Amino acid sequence: MSMSASKLATRGAFPYLPQFPSRSPRLLVVDDQEMGRQLTVMIIRSLGREADAAQDGHEALEMVERATKAGNCYGLILMDFLMPGMDGAWATARLRAAGHLASKLPIIGLTALDSRDERVRFQMAGGQACLLKPITRADLSGAFATWLPSPVSVSQPRHVPANWAMRERYFARKAAVLNRINTAIQLSDAAEATIADIQTMVHNLAGTAGYFGEAWLSEAAIACETNLATARGNERLSVLRDFARNVAALALDMKHENRI
Repeated sequence: MSMSASKLATRGAFPYLPQFPSRSPRLLVVDDQEMGRQLTVMIIRSLGREADAAQDGHEALEMVERATKAGNCYGLILMDFLMPGMDGAWATARLRAAGHLASKLPIIGLTALDSRDERVRFQMAGGQACLLKPITRADLSGAFATWLPSPVSVSQPRHVPANWAMRERYFARKAAVLNRINTAIQLSDAAEATIADIQTMVHNLAGTAGYFGEAWLSEAAIACETNLATARGNERLSVLRDFARNVAALALDMKHENRI
């Protein structure tokens, strides 16, 4: 299935719907990418709901337990698939093992990689559905209609505000990734520490590029991250060269299309 295909994954949804208290529940966004977390929370708020954010699976477990003990349980979790330390499937399995049932706390996965194996692993861990990044208001609105009750009192849906500071941060981050890769290529630096650093940067780029209208770059970054994971030694430099060439060619194509 292509990255442009329908992104609301009722695929693999469990056969029961959650049961909620009368008031509108808060949501929890779990994503290791700071920019991705902020953008998702902004979209959620534009739909009239409130959300907290966690940067990894460990923090998510702690936040869920604290909220439960305080009697302010979360009503839904948006869980990124790929995170360092504890990924989305592992965190979901831990939550289910701790007694947080899907009937009370549905968990929807977020991923930039449309992988059937990952979706199946997430479902087996106790997840209800998944959404493909970049997440849109339509994606979340559809998911909320399925897994959440209507908010008790909500103003008219608002547009996601333009955030030029965040946009500038994104383009600065993209430039930093490309500069880091070009430096490694020029120095023939395929050291473990260098590649690990680049993998993290490319992973973050893959998860955020689509939010800024560069889905093509997200797909290229996903391919680069996947190939780096299996390459060895100087093969990694070939992967980086291919990525740099592809990005340059795609950027040129996009520039040409915009002129037409």
